[in-house]
Amino acid sequence: MNRRRIPQADSRMRRRRPRKLGLENLEPRSLLSGGLTVTASDVSVTARVAFRTGIGSITDTDPNAMFVGATINWGDGSSDSVEEGPGTNVPVIDGHTYESPGTYTVTLSAYDSDGNSSTSTATATVGTPPGWGLSLSASNVSATARESSTLTLGTVSDPWSSFVGISINWGDGSSDSVEEGPGTNVPITDSHTYESPGTYTVSLSAYDSDGNNATATATATVATPPGWGLSLSASNVSATARESS
Repeated sequence: MNRRRIPQADSRMRRRRPRKLGLENLEPRSLLSGGLTVTASDVSVTARVAFRTGIGSITDTDPNAMFVGATINWGDGSSDSVEEGPGTNVPVIDGHTYESPGTYTVTLSAYDSDGNSSTSTATATVGTPPGWGLSLSASNVSATARESSTLTLGTVSDPWSSFVGISINWGDGSSDSVEEGPGTNVPITDSHTYESPGTYTVSLSAYDSDGNNATATATATVATPPGWGLSLSASNVSATARESS
């Protein structure tokens, strides 16, 4: 008996069994996300002196983050922005200058490309530089009445302000104003003419661009000039009566 051979279906027509794509080995992006933390560090600096220092660190364990940005609020009304790469304990370094001594709260805020964010605060202790403040001294002067005199009335010290203004009250009802540059022991010089001999109290009032004030007084001794005053002498005369002389 002859057996009939039944042809098998073409391999291209065979039903393919679905392949496993290994999805069980893939984790969703959210499961891969790490965390962003920022830690601010206290700093101690000097007013009016520029500095550049580390003000904290950032740790971003999110492997998907492409960048980490940080905003620094210095606590004096100014702020800066920097960008750091993701990583662990990445230092945040920036520069700044505080205008006035004091204690400031520094706020460090970080964010990354995946929307993570973190904030931390620290304290900036700002000390006074050498010679900070306004000091004023007055010097006694001598002059001669009715003569213009250029007088050095004292000195002013204020090395950190942008300007120092000085008002001079001469003690005779008149006054002047001068402006001196910042510095140490800067002479205060002005010209004046006293109308009368005598002793006068000269008052100095100084102020600077930082709002500091100082006052000082001295004495102006004003001498009489040569020939000062009124002198009168009478002379004997001779004449003849009834004749015009």
